[in-house]
Amino acid sequence: MSTYYSQSVDDVSVKVSDSFYAALKEHLPTTDVTVFCAVWSGDPDRERLLETHVRSVLRQTQKVFPLYVFDGADQPPSWFDLPHVICDSPLSIYQAWNIAVQ
Repeated sequence: MSTYYSQSVDDVSVKVSDSFYAALKEHLPTTDVTVFCAVWSGDPDRERLLETHVRSVLRQTQKVFPLYVFDGADQPPSWFDLPHVICDSPLSIYQAWNIAVQ
C-alpha cells in the first residue's frame, strides 16, 4: 500500500505516491526515456488498458521511467506498483501530461 503526499500543481490537488519518489531517485539518472501515461477515470476499460500498457512499457529495450497520472481521484488497481500520481479533479489528457511534466 502506497503512502501519498499532497501538493498543488497549477491549482490541481495532486497526491504523489512514495513509490514515485523512490523510483525517481533510483531510476531517473540512468533512464533513456520517460513515458507519461494519462489514465482517464471515465474509461470503463481503463484497467485492461493499463495492464496492457504496463506490460508494453516493461518490455522495452531502452531503460524507461514511466509516470502514470490518474485523474478524478481514481485509485490504481491493487496490482499496480509503478510510479504514479493521483489528481482529485477530472483532467484532459493535456492537463495530465502537464502535471507529469511538472
